[in-house]
Amino acid sequence: MRLRVVRVKDEIPKLKPNERMVHLAFRPTMVDIVNLVGRCPGLEAVQIPLSRHRKLPSDTRRILEVRGIDLLAGDARSHKSDTGEYVVVDEVVIEEIKEMVSEGVGAEEVVARVQRTARLAPDLIRYIIKTSI
Repeated sequence: MRLRVVRVKDEIPKLKPNERMVHLAFRPTMVDIVNLVGRCPGLEAVQIPLSRHRKLPSDTRRILEVRGIDLLAGDARSHKSDTGEYVVVDEVVIEEIKEMVSEGVGAEEVVARVQRTARLAPDLIRYIIKTSI
């Protein structure tokens, strides 16, 4: 699983239309979200840093909700300018999450365990749980 890190809104028109998960490292406006959804019709999740997630207007949230796109809060480990354009969640971590879920471990316990070892945002871990069931 990988998230495309978008550092500035000028990158939105350059995104590949098949992007499924995007991390927005800037404060998006409603126009930015509309442009993102239009550019990536198969978008499944958008991650926004926690500080910006709290202040996101309800109209912008509603656009994502209506389209069935999950809005996640959290930081991408590699959104600094000297790193790649994708954050990759290791397949081993995804398998570990699936295994815990199949063993009946509660979602919040899975989040706590994985967050300690994999340095992933809690919302991203919950999203992986949701999509792997």
